[in-house]
Amino acid sequence: MNFQRPTLLLPILSLVVMTLSACSVAPLTTPTSARSLGKDNVQLSAHIAPATSVSFAAALGENTDAGVAIEQQITMNQSIWIKHSLLNQAQGWSAAGLVGLFSATDLANSKGFYLGPLFSYSKGKAEWYGNLRYNRVYWDGPDNLSSEDKDDLWFDIVSDSSVYSYWQADVGMKIHRKRVTFNLGATCLELGDSSACMPIIGAGLTY
Repeated sequence: MNFQRPTLLLPILSLVVMTLSACSVAPLTTPTSARSLGKDNVQLSAHIAPATSVSFAAALGENTDAGVAIEQQITMNQSIWIKHSLLNQAQGWSAAGLVGLFSATDLANSKGFYLGPLFSYSKGKAEWYGNLRYNRVYWDGPDNLSSEDKDDLWFDIVSDSSVYSYWQADVGMKIHRKRVTFNLGATCLELGDSSACMPIIGAGLTY
């Protein structure tokens, strides 16, 4: 898919972004910590930005987690993922690899995959993270959109190509207080010649 520069000002709130954007994308909210949950632990998370989402993750062992997520974009986006920590430390540096599959139906009618490295550094109750993700999307294109929906496209789509790729990077900080985690950061997407950055705001409960 080819993109021109946005014809609208980039919204500050990601919910506005997703309302204006009729181009299907991979999940905006995925795991950010390179550390694993720890053996026998599970986590329930929710985000209000960059998109409204809920996710459930479970440890498959000391170094591997798997999860499912539902995210509200132009339609519901469902995804599954698995993360393996190559370096897994409660304090100090951690590094992991992430791979996931997603699908969305109705207006978006898309599917695809994403993968990339995760890095984080923990000190005390704080954890800083930085991640890079490659996303591959298979989309039906704008032919299924009404004329009104096409007028509201966040990006000018000059090709109805149904297969495209883009990069996404996350940076931010988590605060861990007992079993509750608060997540605040930013995510940036590079789609063709256009880019956008949005806040990350979320929280999780581990038990």
